[in-house]
Amino acid sequence: ELSELTNYSIWIEALTQNAWDTGAGWGLVLTYAIYMRANEDTALNAFVIGFGNNSMSLLAGIMVLCTVFSVMPVAEAEAMLATSGNEGLTFIWVPQLFQQIPGGQFFQALFFLALVFAAWTSLVAMIEMASRLLMDLGFERGRAIGIVGVAGLLLGIPSALKLEIFQNQDWVWGVALMVSGFFFAFAVLKYGVTRFRETFINQSGSDIQIGPWWDWAMRLVAFEAVFLAAWFLWSARSDDFRETWTLFSPYNVGSVVIQFVIVLIILLLLNKRIASAVQRGQEQPAAE
Repeated sequence: ELSELTNYSIWIEALTQNAWDTGAGWGLVLTYAIYMRANEDTALNAFVIGFGNNSMSLLAGIMVLCTVFSVMPVAEAEAMLATSGNEGLTFIWVPQLFQQIPGGQFFQALFFLALVFAAWTSLVAMIEMASRLLMDLGFERGRAIGIVGVAGLLLGIPSALKLEIFQNQDWVWGVALMVSGFFFAFAVLKYGVTRFRETFINQSGSDIQIGPWWDWAMRLVAFEAVFLAAWFLWSARSDDFRETWTLFSPYNVGSVVIQFVIVLIILLLLNKRIASAVQRGQEQPAAE
């Protein structure tokens, strides 16, 4: 229904899901950039990442939705999809699809094996990103990886044990990707969007040359983040105060704001210590 396009959550969920999938706003691409060659084709890599991820996501979504409507009456399928989240469609309905085809168990095993490898490769990038941060603070690589792995395991236990916590954290830090993406876009605008494109993207030897349209796309990204954030906050003005301003209620404004403020306060309190540690970590290799 076209009326759903007036619902802010549709736009935020779409934006944050795409940011989550492609690594935009995470800092994952920056982490990968550490290992890139000086003459790497940035534009081509960005195109392949975006096109490959989004096209596969679209095909997977079509497959799951078609499976749901093929094995259930239309009315029941619509009701189920309207009330279900995004946590179980693949694991519930893909097996039912494979049951309908010859050799389904074999292909189902291959499908979920590929899904496991996809998850692991994403996890490698996430661990590497956090490990690089600790290495900048002066930690050795092995110790940094160990700390990140243990911390990720411990912090993930509540989400693994309770679906509501998982939904809340997925929502809160999905919105954080939008905020983080805004700061990336703002940094580019501050540097000079045209100068950034000509200096870092359109390098000699690139197969794809990005035109001036990219400058306006970056401005649109910054505007989009600000507009959606304002829309998100404005939508809470008429909601029940107790339901809105709770810490671990999924999909509300208060949960996002409260957790953002808590993390921001912690980072501000540790800012000088972190800055000093980063400076020492950068000086140690030079001294060696």
